[in-house]
This record gives sequence, structure tokens and C-alpha cells, in this order.
Amino acid sequence: MGLALLSPLFLLGALAVAVPILVHLTHRERKEAVPFPSLMFLRRVPYRTVRRQRIRHWLLFLLRTAAILLLVGAFARPFVDRASLGPAVIGEGREVVLLLDQSASMAYGDRWERATAAARDRIDGLGPDDRGTVVLFSDRAEALSQPTGDRALLRAIVDEAGVQATPTRYAPALQLAHDVLDASEMPNRELVLVTDLQKAGWAPDAAIRMPEGTVVTTVDLSDAATRNFAVTGVRLDRTTRGGATELIASARVVNVSRDSASDVAVRLEIEDQVVETRRVAVAGGGAVTVGFAPVPLPNRDVRA
Repeated sequence: MGLALLSPLFLLGALAVAVPILVHLTHRERKEAVPFPSLMFLRRVPYRTVRRQRIRHWLLFLLRTAAILLLVGAFARPFVDRASLGPAVIGEGREVVLLLDQSASMAYGDRWERATAAARDRIDGLGPDDRGTVVLFSDRAEALSQPTGDRALLRAIVDEAGVQATPTRYAPALQLAHDVLDASEMPNRELVLVTDLQKAGWAPDAAIRMPEGTVVTTVDLSDAATRNFAVTGVRLDRTTRGGATELIASARVVNVSRDSASDVAVRLEIEDQVVETRRVAVAGGGAVTVGFAPVPLPNRDVRA
């Protein structure tokens, strides 16, 4: 029935039960000596006896034997192999860890909306015997609750979460998931990873292995063809025209994706107001500098 021993050689210690047996068989009560004044008037009569050894004090003998057997059993370290037990014995509950990516890349398009919808679907799919843990991660990972079967609590965690302005790092989240699953006594373990699978988030030296039998499911939110641009530098030059000081802004735009783009909109905004929009072409993996028309120099600090 799934019982095994971590140190079976200690069972040889069961031979020590011979010690109380020998003690109880060899120990004889001393007979009381009766002083007699003289034996001269007594006749010597031959008397044959058969010495019989038998155990006295059975309760004490059994207690000593049981103590030795218990010590032997403790040192042998028995345990129950849960994997060999059937569902009728240990149930069919699942330990589910949901990793929800909230890094900056999840703000692209409708990724975050799709991510939270997928997370809610997984939470709603938990059975009455299941437990779940929601882990929010970006460059670090955090579980906001202990493993629980309270689906309302898990949904509230997802509803209150939001995208962070931080990069993606998968190793901390996977390590936290491993710790939760490894400590679980549930017969079934499952890991659900909801992410856009940013390549930069994978660390080649982070080898994290989930507990044996863990079912890993990935909800891929990446887009088939994603244009990825970044503004890597902004330059502001002063110029004077008609006695007024003006600023000329220029920006360096990098195409991080492999595909070329011919109609990239680059906007200059001041105080959340669009001042000018330029459209440029950027080769795959290339960069281009975009210049804007001069604007009057503000007489106060502004946000562009």
C-alpha cells in the first residue's frame, strides 16, 4: 500500500529484541536462605530437579521489546509513497500555480486584457478539491496569498494587478512556482504561465526543474508579427528667428524587429498636446533620425 523505507538497513536492529529475552530468561530470583542450627539429625535424601527457565514479568518484557522495535522503526524512516496510492485514498485535488506576466511589454495592444481574461478562466476552472496561487512577476515575483481554494480571492488579485514599467525576468517566477509545488501534498500539480514570451526574459544559466509529474501549460500572448520600435535618443537645439528663440527637436528611432517598416508615425508632444507628426521608413534592425519643425521656446518647464 505504498509504504517504503528510507533507511532499510536499520531493520537489522530488530535483532536487538533478543536482549530482553536473554535478560528475562537468565535472571532468576534468589531464594531466601533459611538458617538451620544443625543437620546431624537429618537424613540426606537424593532429590532430582529439572531447572526450567521461563519468562516472568511479561508486561515488563513486552514493554522492553516494543521500545526496541519502535526505535528500529524510527531509524528506518518509513514513509508512504503517495504516487502509488489511488485517487480514492488521496483524492484528485490539484495544486495550480498561475504565473501572470505584468512586465512592460504586456502593455502592448490588448495583451494585458487578454492575459487577465486567461487568468480568470483558469481560476474559474478550479475544482472544489483544487488549490491555486497567483504569482505576479516582471523582474521579480510575488505571491499575494497562500495556496487557497478561494476563487474569489484569486480573482481579486488578478483584478487589482496592473502592468509595471519593468523588464521581464522568468527565473524568479519559476523558482517561486517550484517552491510552492514542491511543498504541496496535492496528488496533481500544474503550472500555468501567462506571458508574451519575451526572449530577453530567459536566463540561460537559470536551470529550474519543476517537481516530477508537474503539468506545464503556457498561454502565449505574443503576436505573430509585432513591430517593435524604440526612441533611443532625443536632441534639442536652440535657434533664433525674428528675435525669438526656438527649439528644434530631433529623435533617433530604432527598429528592433527584423522586418522593415515604411510608415512609422513619430509624434512630438508637449504637455500631452501633439505638435507635429512625421512618418518615416525604418529598415529591419536599423535606425533613423527624425527632425521636427522649430517650436517657440517655452517660458517655463514643460513635459515633452
